[in-house]
Amino acid sequence: MPSAFQWKPKSLDGQAAPFRAVGKEKGWLPIIKHEASYPVEIFELILGELVYHPERNSTSILRADILYDSSTTDDAGTPLSLQSKSYDIEDYQVVRRVERLLLPRNPNIDKPLAQTCLFYRSSSAVAGDDFDQDPASLVIYLPHVERASDVPFYHPPVAGLGFLYTPASSTISLSLLLLPDTDTSTTDTTTPSLLPTRLTRTADALLRTIHKHSLGRQNGYQKRVHHDLLVPRSLFQDTYLTLKSRHAKHLFENWVERTDPKKHVFEDLGIAAFLGGLWTEIYGRGDVERAKGRVRFVDVGCGNGVLTHILLEEGWTGYGFDARRRKTWAVLGETAQANLREAILIPHLIPGADQVEGEGFEVEHGRWEGDTFIIGNHADELTPWIPLLASSTSAGCAWVVIPCCPHALSGAKHSTLKVGEGGRYHAYVDWIEDVATRAGWEVEREALRIPSTRNIALVGRRRRRGEFDVGEGGVERVIREEGGAGGFVESARKVGGSGVRGH
Repeated sequence: MPSAFQWKPKSLDGQAAPFRAVGKEKGWLPIIKHEASYPVEIFELILGELVYHPERNSTSILRADILYDSSTTDDAGTPLSLQSKSYDIEDYQVVRRVERLLLPRNPNIDKPLAQTCLFYRSSSAVAGDDFDQDPASLVIYLPHVERASDVPFYHPPVAGLGFLYTPASSTISLSLLLLPDTDTSTTDTTTPSLLPTRLTRTADALLRTIHKHSLGRQNGYQKRVHHDLLVPRSLFQDTYLTLKSRHAKHLFENWVERTDPKKHVFEDLGIAAFLGGLWTEIYGRGDVERAKGRVRFVDVGCGNGVLTHILLEEGWTGYGFDARRRKTWAVLGETAQANLREAILIPHLIPGADQVEGEGFEVEHGRWEGDTFIIGNHADELTPWIPLLASSTSAGCAWVVIPCCPHALSGAKHSTLKVGEGGRYHAYVDWIEDVATRAGWEVEREALRIPSTRNIALVGRRRRRGEFDVGEGGVERVIREEGGAGGFVESARKVGGSGVRGH
């Protein structure tokens, strides 16, 4: 790394836009680029921080109020503003959406500005078709304005800003989407060098900030993303491509939810491929048919039921349950419909759990036997309970959780996480791992190849012998150390009684 920061951008005069919007006549204008010696993970981490802290780009900005972030908020639980913008880019898929309100430092001079921030990955990476190439990463800011006169002074007068990380050339670049009323009497709006000086200087400063912060983060940076630790890459690839050819088209054609089918289908196909490979190793020692004869899965908080459906169609045995029946269940076929249940989970480890029986809704208490494999895929408030319930069951039980929104054992939002450099999500994953470890598990971690920023899987398949005994109150001790589960039963009772989504 150079001893001093160096900034030597190159103009993109006369070059074609590096990405194209779907169905839009007006294209993006590439402005500048710069070499990037850091990995895509750092680029995305820095962009994520700048979305939350725009004041680092301008002293005229006080802060940003985050109205919605798909990486920390349940997509089905928070309605988006009617002004929220959707923007399709050719060969890219949205993996994260942030809605923010930029607040000026001096509200007497400037007004707030609503903005949609979209994080994209190249479609080949989202679909899992390109396993070796690092993904191209694109972040677009779309202010909610129609004319340049609507844009406050602290924001450049444009309809969009696009920051692109291109792994093939190891560069970052900035492109602009101009507004229709940009002054064209004295400037050529198709040539970056002839744009207004303030606009080009602002573009230079924005990309410079990203580059400077990325270089600073690279110093001492340790890669957090590690793939293919538990399932051999070749096995995952072959399984994923097989599942995609068998199920993707049918699921797309019969999608009835309001959510994006591409993201959800590809995500569940990737998780199913990972689980199939993991189970083949755990239960079949490389023999998939032997594994299918042993494993029994339960998909806790199964949501739309797609993951359960894929696993059942592939010959695995098990069932899924969720607090609310989804529209998708009715189109998944007879096998899935027979093995998807509308039920709530009230862990038997909580005092008073058995008293909830017989109140007009089905209850699961987490007493699973034999070679049960518990799945917690974005299971919200149920996630931290899964390793604890697995510890109190038979010796053959194992589990995987893919944490999402942070919840404590009480079911409430987790408010006491020790958030470090990796952010709130990584702090929550670390906490789940710590809880599972104290409950007697050897926890393994894998970054899944799925189109989600919440892609870390924690797996428990081995117990720490001699260090844990349920009979001596091991699980109960962990629950007490975490402040107990007060309020969980009451919340679950309300969910079961109302039929609304809880997990």
